[in-house]
Amino acid sequence: MQAPAGSRGDSAEPGTVSRSNDSRCPAVFPGSRTLTLRGTLTSRRKGEARAQLPPPPPSHPQPPPATGSLRGSGRLAHRVTTSMSLGIMEEDELAEYFRLQYGERLLQLLQKFPNIEEQSESPSIRLLEKKKEAKIMHTAMEQKKEMFRRRMETLNLRWEELGTKEAQLKAHIQKFEQFIQENDQKRIRALKKANKERELKRQRVRELAKVKQEMGALRLQHQRLSTRMQEFSVFNKYLEKVVEHSEFEEIHEVISRYKTLISMHHDLMQSAQEGQEKIERAKARLARYMEEKDDEILQHNNELARLQMRFDRARSDVIVWESRWAHIQNTAAKKTLLLGTIKMAALNLFQIVSKQLKETAAVSLEDTHKQLDMVRGGAGALASCLD
Repeated sequence: MQAPAGSRGDSAEPGTVSRSNDSRCPAVFPGSRTLTLRGTLTSRRKGEARAQLPPPPPSHPQPPPATGSLRGSGRLAHRVTTSMSLGIMEEDELAEYFRLQYGERLLQLLQKFPNIEEQSESPSIRLLEKKKEAKIMHTAMEQKKEMFRRRMETLNLRWEELGTKEAQLKAHIQKFEQFIQENDQKRIRALKKANKERELKRQRVRELAKVKQEMGALRLQHQRLSTRMQEFSVFNKYLEKVVEHSEFEEIHEVISRYKTLISMHHDLMQSAQEGQEKIERAKARLARYMEEKDDEILQHNNELARLQMRFDRARSDVIVWESRWAHIQNTAAKKTLLLGTIKMAALNLFQIVSKQLKETAAVSLEDTHKQLDMVRGGAGALASCLD
């Protein structure tokens, strides 16, 4: 019944776990404890799987079980397998398991021996044979128990080793996860840095294109300036000849003198322009003043003509008013004479009435109205007397 011994990585021995290149293979051991081993591949980061250890296979092939005990032995084998996988197995269950697994084989072995009952009918011989069979079965059972105990001890030791390895692997996994996080952060930083570098590269490419364009423009300008310098070389020769035939010693003195004259000419032109502008402004002011005065003269002439017309009308009206005044004076003299006559008549009537009535009234000689009132009253009195 003992399985062939193998290395720790051999999967032929029950209770061991084979370790391949993929370190993520989990296994379930007695005691319902689960060990999860995780690792990394190039394309995957984490994965989990589970596998349950099968029960130990028998060392000899088993004959097919009897028809009556097939169903019960299957249930018992399943229960024993479950108990072995969970690390919990009662002694009765263990005895029943060995009885079902090896009892029929022992019966077959015993059937190979010659029939004792046929050879001898002695009960003592049969008893000895039965004791011998019982001893053999007991020895076989003890051997199986010892093998099972050693195997369980081996599994417990391996389980402890795997527990230690599990703790180590958990620590390694934690470190590896931290390493993955750090790698992710580094990758994110690297991606950001790469994006910045790509953007910086695009910016540098644009700047390079702009600088190349500016360089091309500067080259064209340099070419134009070189052409102009070649054209102006004639003036340099001319200035050299001027220096030879003048009081100047260097060309820059001639140029300085020329610049001074140009500056003076510019100042004079500016002064002349300012004077011309002042003259233009003065002419404009004079034109406005003369226009204003012409308007005033025209207004005064119009006023003078209007006044002359009024004077002429007044002179013509003087004659009319003088004739009217003479007529008024004549009329006033006549009316004054008439008034004097009327007053004299009224006074005479007053005096006559006063004599007739023999009354003397204190009436002023100039109060004609009162005199006429007295005459009216006296005339009424005389009329009443005559009646």
